[in-house]
Amino acid sequence: MRDYSGSHYIEAWTPRIGQSAAQRYVAYRNSSTWLRVLGLICCPLLAWGITVLDNDFHRILDETGEMLNAPRPVQVGDRVWIGAQCLLLKGTELGNDCVVAAGSLLHRKFDGDGRLIGGNPARVLRQGVTWRV
Repeated sequence: MRDYSGSHYIEAWTPRIGQSAAQRYVAYRNSSTWLRVLGLICCPLLAWGITVLDNDFHRILDETGEMLNAPRPVQVGDRVWIGAQCLLLKGTELGNDCVVAAGSLLHRKFDGDGRLIGGNPARVLRQGVTWRV
């Protein structure tokens, strides 16, 4: 799968011994860490132009030198459909069976499964949804 931003790439790999044959992981690599997409039964459906950032690429320090904007992981559940041109910022967490509308900006945890999420900033638009291709 290709990411058109030029600075990131997506890599998929097969399960390790002891995992179900249906399990497959996708990781999104940026300049700081591996981001794990937790698609255990079915990998997420990812449209084009998605940007995933687990950090701000700079440090903001308080007067004691403690970092105020530490990196946080991005977690995406099983069977999640992420629309085109979405931006997932550090700390984003999506449950299973969610749909993210195109052009959305996500920056927090969205509790629960089966959510339709969209907007800038993103919010839950509807609950109890599922999707099929």
